[in-house]
Amino acid sequence: MKKRMKALTSVLVALSLPISGSMAVFGAEQTQAADSFQADLESKYVEPAMEYWPEARWWLAEGSHTDETIAETIQSAYDSGLGAIEFATLEAGVDDETYSWGSEEWISDSHKVIEEATKLGMGASFTSGTHWKTANIPGMDPNSDAASQELAASTQNVASGETFDGVIPMPEAAEGITSQKLVAVVAAKVNSVEEETSYLDMASITEITDTAEQTEEGCQVSFTAEDGDYVIFTYWQRGTAQVCTPSVNTNYAINYFAPDGFNAFKEYWDENILTDEMKQLIQENGHVQMFMDSLELANAGGFVYWTSQFRDEFMERKGYDIMPYMMLLMGGRRSPATYVLDGEEVRNQKFINDFADVITQLYIDYLMQPMADYMHENGI
Repeated sequence: MKKRMKALTSVLVALSLPISGSMAVFGAEQTQAADSFQADLESKYVEPAMEYWPEARWWLAEGSHTDETIAETIQSAYDSGLGAIEFATLEAGVDDETYSWGSEEWISDSHKVIEEATKLGMGASFTSGTHWKTANIPGMDPNSDAASQELAASTQNVASGETFDGVIPMPEAAEGITSQKLVAVVAAKVNSVEEETSYLDMASITEITDTAEQTEEGCQVSFTAEDGDYVIFTYWQRGTAQVCTPSVNTNYAINYFAPDGFNAFKEYWDENILTDEMKQLIQENGHVQMFMDSLELANAGGFVYWTSQFRDEFMERKGYDIMPYMMLLMGGRRSPATYVLDGEEVRNQKFINDFADVITQLYIDYLMQPMADYMHENGI
């Protein structure tokens, strides 16, 4: 019995020896892996790759720099741990025609910024116009379809049983806007008015554009309110004349929602900024970007953004005509609304939501996607 126990004990000890050795090796491997991970993590913090370095905006004060000071500033940015800079023109009280965005001096400085950044392996970012707010280009006609457009309205109340036969004045436009185009004339019966909100009879809404005529002063209309009080809406398309400064000359925001806007932007950049020399610099750098922070578009008395093709675009995308219901968007986000369809809570919101959806689609289809494709084609 003792011999059998002794033999069994020997077997167990023999079996345990490899296990103990394996555990020791495994423990060593764990320690080595932990040390390696720690070293790798530490190296990424102590000496991170430049792609992880922070970036900064540089307000480039035009007229206050030479090629030498540009090179010194970029070197200083690099020495401070910045991996890229976005350069934006700063209003510095100098001659805009000589120094501001779009001038030969500005384009020359843009070349110098990218050239010096490339030497240090840094990235650089253009803005889409003066500053980053909107895509804008100098010298554009603010009345053209390429410039930012809006829809404005004038109204005329007609009492029950009365006839209005006269001119509804066109709405006042921004300075620089010399033409407005009549888009549509719509009449709607007013069921009731509570405080500042008019409740309209949806079934009564009628477009009467064919019987109206645009004049120099406004819209000539003849309409009889046969079965109640009515309000006549005249809708006008015109430019917003939104400008951004400083610039070599008046710098207008482009139309974000129609092909004309991007086409004008592309034409300007092809002719003035993306020269063969600039393209070569961009390719050598490999990390040039376009920085476009936010829409920051503004209406100038109108109530929504617009395009000459918007009505057709909406019909194609949603399957119905939005024009009879455009008054629902008047007043913007104010509460209570200026006009609503009486007893049609769901449809009121649907028409507003559909408009927002289509204008967003146009923004993506006619500006963001073409802009991205264009920049990628040029190495940006």
